[in-house]
Amino acid sequence: MLLHLKASQLLPLLLTKVLVVGFALTLALEEGPLPSARLFGQGISVNGHASVPTKAVRLVVRGKLEVKAEMAGDALQEFANARARVLKTLGGLEIQGLSVSGAGLKVAIKDAAGGGQHNPFGGGGAAEPEPEVVITEMIDIRVVGLDKMDDKAQRSLIAKILDESKEAGLDFLGGGSNQVWNSPPTKKSLANPGIAYGLPPAAEIEDQAFKIALDDARARADRLARLAGVTLGPVTSIQALGDAPGALSLDASGVHKVQLRVVFAIAAAK
Repeated sequence: MLLHLKASQLLPLLLTKVLVVGFALTLALEEGPLPSARLFGQGISVNGHASVPTKAVRLVVRGKLEVKAEMAGDALQEFANARARVLKTLGGLEIQGLSVSGAGLKVAIKDAAGGGQHNPFGGGGAAEPEPEVVITEMIDIRVVGLDKMDDKAQRSLIAKILDESKEAGLDFLGGGSNQVWNSPPTKKSLANPGIAYGLPPAAEIEDQAFKIALDDARARADRLARLAGVTLGPVTSIQALGDAPGALSLDASGVHKVQLRVVFAIAAAK
């Protein structure tokens, strides 16, 4: 239709369209400023670090209770008496947060000389020693609230439990090194006599460490952006480079370390 219009007719029409577009832009500017920043480039990549102090909140001391007798009835009675003696001794310690539990009885018939399982068919000229009934049970002594004690109180607590329990009949020989766990220990994780420490839940420690590492990364990126004369934009990627729970020291404390690689976009003035 515009092709059939004369020049004198086309010019007023074009002027009208220009005025309409200009009026629309004026309204847009009055409604609010145009965006003053834009994102560009690969951004700023930094590493954030965190070291979170950790302290054990639970303690498990596992000891072995064992009795031997020639007759099963005698062995069971002696075991019941020994177990009652251990429970009475530990209950008399009056330690707040202490509880005692057993992992279940194990009964075996062995040679009195300690030569292994009894051979019912005999053999050899010499008379065999009478077999013994051996009853054993792993006893767990648990204490919660360890994080509320200072180092001296913790060491005193452990020494008191070990000394009194040994005096009552528990055996702590054959235990391995101290263990650390983030949840209640299983029978498998504490198969032998020994000491295990319980830390707070792993997710709780990680959340705290990640937040500190992310704040550290943001502070580093802010400094770089300021020196480069640009404005820091939002986070575009995060990569966990690994974490290290660390070993607990003798006072049941340690440090949980994490490292994050964080990439921030760059916002520059238009």
